[in-house]
Amino acid sequence: MQYLCDADIERFQGLSRIDEILETACERGDGTLFEHEAYEVFDAIGIQSPCWQFFKAGVAKEELREKLSNKTYVAKVVLMGATHKTEIDGIRFDVSVENAFDIISDFHGRIENIEGVLFVEQKEYKCSLGSELLLGMYQDPFFGPCLAAGFGGTSTENYKELMKSGCAQIFLPASIDLGKSKDLLKDLPILKYLEGDVRGTSRVLSFQKFLDVLKNLQMLARYYSSDNPDTKFIIEEAEINPAIAVDGDILALDGVVRVRRGGSRNLPSKPITRIANLLEPKSVAIVGASGKNRANPSNIILSKFLKSKMPRESIYLVHPKEEEIDGIKCHDDIAALLAARGGEPVDCFIVGVPAKIAAPLVADGLDKYAAKSYQIISAGFGETKAGVKIQDELKAKLDSLDPDRRPVINGPNTLGNIYHDTQTLFTPKYKSSGTGKGSGGAALICQSGAFMITRISDLGNIVAPKVSISVGNQMDLSVVDFLEFLIDEDGLRCYGLYIEGLNEGDGLRLMKLIEAARENGRFVVIYKSGRTEAGMEAAKGHTAAMAGDYEMFYDFMTKAGALIADTYEEFNSLMMLCTYCEGLSELNNKDEIGVAGLSNAGFEKCAIADHLTATKSKKFGIASLNEKTRARLQDIFTAYGISSIIDQGDILDLSPMMNDEGYDAIIRATLDDGAVDIGIYSIVPETVMMNTCEKGERHREDMMAEGGILSRLIDIKKGAKKPFVVSFESGWKYNAFAKRLLEEGIPTFRSVDEAARTVAKCLRIL
Repeated sequence: MQYLCDADIERFQGLSRIDEILETACERGDGTLFEHEAYEVFDAIGIQSPCWQFFKAGVAKEELREKLSNKTYVAKVVLMGATHKTEIDGIRFDVSVENAFDIISDFHGRIENIEGVLFVEQKEYKCSLGSELLLGMYQDPFFGPCLAAGFGGTSTENYKELMKSGCAQIFLPASIDLGKSKDLLKDLPILKYLEGDVRGTSRVLSFQKFLDVLKNLQMLARYYSSDNPDTKFIIEEAEINPAIAVDGDILALDGVVRVRRGGSRNLPSKPITRIANLLEPKSVAIVGASGKNRANPSNIILSKFLKSKMPRESIYLVHPKEEEIDGIKCHDDIAALLAARGGEPVDCFIVGVPAKIAAPLVADGLDKYAAKSYQIISAGFGETKAGVKIQDELKAKLDSLDPDRRPVINGPNTLGNIYHDTQTLFTPKYKSSGTGKGSGGAALICQSGAFMITRISDLGNIVAPKVSISVGNQMDLSVVDFLEFLIDEDGLRCYGLYIEGLNEGDGLRLMKLIEAARENGRFVVIYKSGRTEAGMEAAKGHTAAMAGDYEMFYDFMTKAGALIADTYEEFNSLMMLCTYCEGLSELNNKDEIGVAGLSNAGFEKCAIADHLTATKSKKFGIASLNEKTRARLQDIFTAYGISSIIDQGDILDLSPMMNDEGYDAIIRATLDDGAVDIGIYSIVPETVMMNTCEKGERHREDMMAEGGILSRLIDIKKGAKKPFVVSFESGWKYNAFAKRLLEEGIPTFRSVDEAARTVAKCLRIL
């Protein structure tokens, strides 16, 4: 996607009148525009509304007759706080000039404190799926001004529940260039109805007109947002529902606009480069180490630094009672620490004392510029009501500092980090299943330290991340900040993010960073928690996260090119595939991606086909093998005796009768075909025709033997110019086989369902 710059926000005709209306709404107190005021705002940006007249209390019958024509109207009560008129019986249909005065009298007689009555021309239209639109804009704390469009009417919420994600409505950041992002909108189902592409419908609105109206809303959203330093007001929400297509244009039948006073937001400027001081410090101070409890988290971190390449004289301890711990001198307080260093701040200050002690200590450190970075492992800050105030005060102090003296803070509530050879992770190494073996081209950035360490364990011998960062509460540094710092780091092919919530403004930054990663051939895998109301509450209690709307997050991130994992297992699979599969990112430049698939089991052939065709993607599908390849395959089928029992299909079924050599020949034949860009090659190993078992006493097989399928796959990998994955079923007996494939850099799955589903998900974002 291409984005507009904040500098592109311009004034437009009608602003003065809109400002007057917004000022009036703010003066009333609730910031909600009356319906006729909303119509005026829409008219000012070129979105038409029906003819209307507003009459205050006490209007004379003669004035009514003079201003109302012979049209049919809908009469609506105008009352502060009454958005839904039906709830107070404040709406009448089929109103004419003849009975208008009686209806006004009835409203005033029954409903107190009404401002007046609005008469809106009643438009007759067929109310059916696709005849009513929803158009809107809103301010999101994470993504800034946003746009919404899709099916409207009273069933809007039902459509959202019943339809697939992104079908009922689409959400877009208002900062994207709509003119250069048309592909994001063209497949929206509502447009199929409007343009007459659905059977039984006729064209009532062009795509270009729809786009023009959306651009007008975009203009309104961006001008009255916190991104604009020139505005006095923030339009928090403007929704047209329903809108209908009339004479090739869009007509707003009903609308809601909410506003508040405000100006541009001033997000704190963080010295991101100081993350280097945090992750790879040349000097460190630790508070919280104990002279008695060596299993204390701060003691574990101290022991890791003592075993590292850092000189002992660069390691400092702060402790008011102990003289030394593990041979390292203790300093009474921050002042004593700085005195020992001649006033120079340490690179990293690790804080492992309870929140009520940590907060004043860190505040003192901020005042004295004691460190360039802080790692606060203590919990009890934003996770509790009592701790929220402490954290807020600490953050306010941090943001008030002079930029030259402002450190960065990771946490509170973090397990620590692993950055190449530097570790501040305080969980004991002997407890982890992580071995340090496997592909190292990955980084984990997690808002949950437990999620991070369990991924390291679950991916043991498969992926060994070069970088693993536990972010915690994001009081200062966020997942997005760390991604920005690591986005160009050499040797990284995949970033795995676990996100519970975003900091203000981080959503749009994350989208842009994902796109930057994709442009450089790197992948971003995300697991987002807080998908339900219960999940959001759990996230708040865990790391004080504001979870936001999951569907919108999913929609925005996938548009940017992220891989959103639906389960923890899928997260692991995506990390493995994106870290191992060389050549996968190069497929991004292809208009169509052809996938070859094969198995020696019919059920697996079906699974591969199902996953490759389920999304009906125009970007990828089952490769159409050319005649030369088909003839070559037929010769192989004949030579190995399976041509009489099975025919070639789109996904090749090799039957249990195919041996190692034949498998080799068929895989090579598919990879040689010009229509094939990637292969999914699956094996059910429980066939006597293939050498798949470890050497044993009860059989003659040896998977390591020359000529077996294992050595053949490894040889294919060495010469292959195209990426492929292998699926290997049948449980623990074949763990060694799968392990050996992974050691040779071959992406290996333990079920064909997982393999095909994971590959298909990756191909969708290319």
